[in-house]
This record gives sequence, structure tokens and C-alpha cells, in this order.
Amino acid sequence: MQIGIVLGCVSGCLIGLVIYYARKEARRSEQLKQQKAESEKKEKEQEYAQVITTNVGRMSDDDVANRLQNLSGK
Repeated sequence: MQIGIVLGCVSGCLIGLVIYYARKEARRSEQLKQQKAESEKKEKEQEYAQVITTNVGRMSDDDVANRLQNLSGK
């Protein structure tokens, strides 16, 4: 009788620990997914900014000034 009670308590504790760590791992996994998505978004934005900077750098000063004037008039 006492052995059954002890085994029941131990198994209950083990089940509780498994549930606790499973939830903890799920939250950690979700945070990692969000961080990865944010990192990929920043990387794409940096690539886009680099393309624009390169294209503007290849333009003459007059072309850049004209484009800026045309954009400000819109």
C-alpha cells in the first residue's frame, strides 16, 4: 500500500516535470523562430539599402539632384 502511494507521488512529479520542461522548450523554440524571422527581415532590408546605395553611387551628381527634385515635387 505504501509503495503504491510513493510510486504514485514519484510518477506524478515526473509527469509534472515533463510538462514543465515541454512548455519551457516550446516557448524557447517560438522565441528562436521570431528572432530568426527578424534577423532575415533585417538582412533583406540591408541588402535592399546596399543596392540603392550602389545605384545612387553610380549616378552622376546632376542625375541625383534631378531625381531628388522630382521626388520632392510629388
